[in-house]
Amino acid sequence: MRINRLSEAFKKFFDLLFSGYCPEDCDMDTSLMDSLPIISCSGKRSPSIAKELTVKGFCSNKSMYYYGLKLHALAFHRPEHLPFPESIVIIPASENDLNVHRQNWSDISNRSFYGDKICYDAEQLENMDIKYNSTILTPLKAVKGQSEITRQCN
Repeated sequence: MRINRLSEAFKKFFDLLFSGYCPEDCDMDTSLMDSLPIISCSGKRSPSIAKELTVKGFCSNKSMYYYGLKLHALAFHRPEHLPFPESIVIIPASENDLNVHRQNWSDISNRSFYGDKICYDAEQLENMDIKYNSTILTPLKAVKGQSEITRQCN
């Protein structure tokens, strides 16, 4: 219970940590977005820990239902190094990944974002381009039955 009460303190601490130190080789015009599930138990069981925080969600990479949360990270690109975290957001497992970008990072100016296919939203892309001169770059979805060579040319 004490740790749960410290959640806002952790947010402030990490904001100060990330903003206070940023390596010189960070590309401030390019950000990488990704997420990962924080799984407390499989979807077949009922949760026994952190019941107030965890909800049922689906992880498409693992093709499984689970109880837990999702961690989303926005990081500066660093050539030949691991990306440097700019922002970390934790959301319920049931919430759509696209909402995180809309609510937290869509108003960042002059930036190119690289993310998963789930980040693609034509309306949001147009709005970001017009208002903030920013864009989200996502991989193209493969067409079923398309050859590997054709897929790589797109």
